[in-house]
Formats: sequence, C-alpha cells, structure tokens
Amino acid sequence: MLVYVHTGADHYRRRAVIRQTWGDIKRFPNMRVLFVMGKTNNIKSMQDALQFESTAYGDILEEDFEDTYHNLTFKGIAGLKFISHFCNNVKYILKTDDDVFVNMYTLQNHLMQLEGAEFTKNLILCSVSWKTYVQRTGKWAIPKEMYTEDLYPPYCQGLSYVLSTDVAPKLYDASFFVKFFWVDDVYISGLLPKHINLKLNTMRNVYCNQREMEAFFAHPTEWYKYVFTHIHDEALFLKTWDQITKYAEKETIPTPTKISPGVLADFYESKGKLLKLFYEEKNREKTK
Repeated sequence: MLVYVHTGADHYRRRAVIRQTWGDIKRFPNMRVLFVMGKTNNIKSMQDALQFESTAYGDILEEDFEDTYHNLTFKGIAGLKFISHFCNNVKYILKTDDDVFVNMYTLQNHLMQLEGAEFTKNLILCSVSWKTYVQRTGKWAIPKEMYTEDLYPPYCQGLSYVLSTDVAPKLYDASFFVKFFWVDDVYISGLLPKHINLKLNTMRNVYCNQREMEAFFAHPTEWYKYVFTHIHDEALFLKTWDQITKYAEKETIPTPTKISPGVLADFYESKGKLLKLFYEEKNREKTK
C-alpha cells in the first residue's frame, strides 16, 4: 500500500509523529508513505529545512504550485500523478491528512481480507457524503457561475479514502477533462469518479471523533472496529497508538461473517453506551 498524506511545509512535527506511529515502515514493511505539499518559495529557511527532511527520509513530494487552502485540489492531483507514473505495482492507495490518526492494523487487515474476496479493482472506499447541498455563503461559499447545480455528486469525506491502484491513473486522466474545482474532496472523489462512472463504496462506523477515540480504541472488543480520527492532541494520539499496538501484538482481529468493502465487524457496541461507561470509570478513578 502507498499512503499519500496532504501536509504543509511547516508541519514537520505532524509528519514526525506519523513516521513513528501508523506510518512506521519498519513496523509495516508492505507500506510506503508520501507527504505531498506545494511550494514555499517565500521562506528560504523553510525550504532548506524541507530539503534536509527530504534527504533524511525520502518521503517528501513537493509540486510546483503555491501551497494554499484554495490549492488543495492541486495537492490531490499531485499525489495521483506521482502514483500513476511511478507506483502502479502497489495494490492499494490511502489518501489522508497529516492531522488524522489511522488504525493501520485494522486497515491493513481489512484490505487483506478484501484481496482474498477479490475486491481489488475499481475500488473507492470511504465515508460517503451522499447528498450535500452547495453552500452559497460562508467559508465554503461557491457562486452559481462556478458550480451551477444545487447538490454535489456523492463524494468522500476528505479525512481519508482508499483506492485500488487501478483507480488512481483513471482519476488523474479524468482531471484533464473535468474543469478545476477548488473544493478538493468534491473534485477528487466526486466529480472525477462521476466523469468516468466509478461508484463509491461506503465504510460504515469506522470514523470516530477525538472525544470518542480514547474510549473506543481502549476497549478490548472495539479497538479494531474504528480506523480514522481527526485529531490535534499529540499526547492522545501517541497514547492511543501505544494502546492499540499492545492489543495488536497480542490478539488476532476477528473476521466478519461476510467480507465486504467497508465492513469491519459483525457487531458494534453502542457509541453512547461505551462513552458513558468510559467516563464513569474515569470519574471513579479521579475520586479515589
């Protein structure tokens, strides 16, 4: 598997944490990680630091565009371009961001199950936004002249999505025919697949928020059912990784009765119940 991570030039610490946790290629030798970013020509010291980092780790992809929020689509296309030209021998692609926690034990286990069940072609696996209205005001405002329809096509939540490798060059080729759109999640995983008639596969119940992750990933029968969390708490990130590593080194992840893209388990405990029990236990510990 190749993982390409959207990052910024000044996000060195985030990249370092990924390299020592879920992106550790010594722990996961069947995986490589690529950090994708644009140019930072205005800050020479930062560019020099990036050059040093790239020499040390060999995992930086810097493309020739200004690294800004409205250029995120270029970042996604840069990743697809590199994969299309140089990485067609891998089986799966994971796109994610540098502030995302990935339960790599569970994800790799699930992909190996899918391989045995022959779900290795034309696969786009993610949490799908099926019916999202175009915002005309606010931070993500899109004027009518830029996008005339009121609904976006189904697209992946940009936190993360998995592709079978045959999909990457198809999406990259489609980008030459689909008009640029700065909302990268919609463009990369919505407009481009729509152009080439590729359907999205849903990953259900595998995403949790930062408040939930401490409870879910610490639970002996739930830790392998969740894969992605958007998180900025480095201490919690590292603590959670240590916890699931202990589980993964001692236990075998159960195989669901029916193997299907996005299905990790037969049964999920109630999120509300898990959170209630977890915080009740924490409160008891505080009062001891």
